[in-house]
Order: sequence, then C-alpha cells, then structure tokens
Amino acid sequence: MKLTAWVNIGSIIVFILSFTTWSFLVTDYLKINNIYNVDVMGVRVESENNDRLVQNNQKGGTNNKNNSILEQALILNDEVEASIRKKIIIPKKSAEVGTTYVRATSAVAVDIESETILHNQNADKKIPIASLTKLMTALVVLDHIKNLDKEIVVIDKEVCNTPTSIIGCPSSTYCISDTLKVGEKVWASDLLKAMLVNSTNDAAVALGKHIAGSQKDFAKLMNKKAKEIGLKNTHFCNPSGLDDDNNPNTCYSSARDVAQIIVYSMKNDKYKQLWDIFQIKEQWFNSVDGTVKHKYASTNILLDSMSNCIGAKTGFTYEAGKTLMMIASHPENKDIKVVSVILNDPYRFNDVQKLFDWVFENYTWK
Repeated sequence: MKLTAWVNIGSIIVFILSFTTWSFLVTDYLKINNIYNVDVMGVRVESENNDRLVQNNQKGGTNNKNNSILEQALILNDEVEASIRKKIIIPKKSAEVGTTYVRATSAVAVDIESETILHNQNADKKIPIASLTKLMTALVVLDHIKNLDKEIVVIDKEVCNTPTSIIGCPSSTYCISDTLKVGEKVWASDLLKAMLVNSTNDAAVALGKHIAGSQKDFAKLMNKKAKEIGLKNTHFCNPSGLDDDNNPNTCYSSARDVAQIIVYSMKNDKYKQLWDIFQIKEQWFNSVDGTVKHKYASTNILLDSMSNCIGAKTGFTYEAGKTLMMIASHPENKDIKVVSVILNDPYRFNDVQKLFDWVFENYTWK
C-alpha cells in the first residue's frame, strides 16, 4: 500500500479518536452542569446531585466514568465557591469618616451578607444580655420541635411562678389578659411567638422544660448550640435570660456573639419563620381546649415608625440593663441587611436609630 494511503487512513483514525474524546468531554460537561446549577449572578449553587454522587462513591457504587465526573465536579465546586466569595459585596466606609459611639457598654453593627463589622464598641466584652438570650432559645426550640403548630406544651407550677414579664402581664403591675394556668395546654407555636414578640419569660421556661425537662438541661443545649455556631464569649444559664441571683456574672454573652447568632439564623432557612414573627404587633391566642384566652404585644416601639426594620428583640434585667438587637435593611436596597446589637444602654432605641443612620450614610455597597 502506498504511503499516501496509510497517511489518509491514519488521519481518519485520528479524527475518529478526537471526535470520540470530544463527545465524551461534552457529555461530562453537560452532566456537571446538571450537578451545579449556578444562577446568572453566580451567587447560588444547587449541589444535591453532587451529594448523591459522593454517597454513591462512598458505597462503591460508581464506575470510573462517574468518578471522573465527580472529580471534575469537585474541582468546579471549588471554582464556583471562589466565584461566590468574589461576588459577595464588601461594604466600604467613606475615607473621611471616623468612628461613632452610642451610649452603651458595648455595641456592634454587622453587615449580614459579608459579615463585615461596621461598628465595634467593646463588641467582645462579656456582659449579661437579658432577654436577648431568647434568640438562642428560639433556635434550639426550632431545632428540636418539627411542627410547632401541632406540639402541645403542658404548663406546670414552675412556669406559672416565673417572675416579671409573663404572658398576659407585660409587667408586674400591668396585665392585658389571662395569665398561663397550671395544667393548661398550649401550642408551642403560640409560646414561641409570645416569647419573641412580648419577651415573656414564662413562655421561654415552658418551652425549655418541654424540650429538655429542666431549665438547667435546656441551657446545656443552648451552650452546645453556641459552640456549634462558634460563639467565643457566651455562657447561657437558662432559656429566659433572667439573672441568676445565686450565681451573679455567670450568665453572659457579647454584642458580637449576639450578632453572630442573627447572621447564622438569617443564612439558614430552618429559622426563616422568626422574621415573620418579629413583624407581629399584637395577637390573641387560646389554650388548646379554648377555655383560656391570652394576649401578647410587641416590645419593639419602632415597629410602626421604622419602615426598614426587619425585626427586633428587647431585653432588661437589673444586672444587664436595657439591651436591644435590631435588624434593618438599607433604605434604598432591601437586599442589604445590617444587624445592630446594643447592650446596657438606657437610650437603646434612640441610639440604634442613630447607629443605623450612621452606617447607611457612611458605608457604600458597590
């Protein structure tokens, strides 16, 4: 056979091999694109199929081809994650702007998306936080109760003896409805709302005891959750945040840690319902059998007047003073959210407004 014929045959073989290889790569690419569905802005990744591939691989159920796809997918995952990190907007402070202060022992403001500290005023100082404790209580409750609307909590004597702000009586001298009764059955969802909206201590105790059997054991779950989140300066003693008179200065957190609880919860869909609860102004609810009627009302005095307020939690004890956590969106961009935490500040609502104004006036998100 002539040399030219062999050359032609070789060219054909090379072409076939090249086409086969190209087809294989395209097929793998399409499969990888099914594994990773990245939206136009590159800020969201769906990885359920990838998780399934990992599980199959661990069971020895994948062939070499799937292994190849998985390896490429994992490489792509790293690239996508890096891209996502680049897409997160880091707020920048105007160069000519200095610092600001509020009349608090400690305070912090944090951009929720990037977790950038926008204001730091003794943010890591260990200090009692009063009813801001109930933010962690809420997370633990949602971790342990799958359906709050169908979970019945039985009220006992310890719950009814809980002091200060309780369901039906926002203060020891002011009542707006019936209080909880020994033996009464209440839906867990109503207790959670009363605890967050009206900062009722009896609701927190009832939920804590229902889940763990005692306030002390529930506090162990809270501290375990704090460790999971990565809190550095926090120790909880009970689900309500009331001072432990027998052990002063043993129940504490920090402004930064409280803000971290909020950042964690807002980035986890499991806790999404909390932010709808914080928008409640007032509400009535009945015992399970309908014989007792209760009312609770929001302690957030800015709920009506501050249109960009997403949610707030107040607190007060003699040891902690007045505390406040508030989340607000940017006046011109609702996707930008900032959490501010103010601890031991008698002017907490005035100061939190000033702090938000300062942040949104002096930082840019571009």
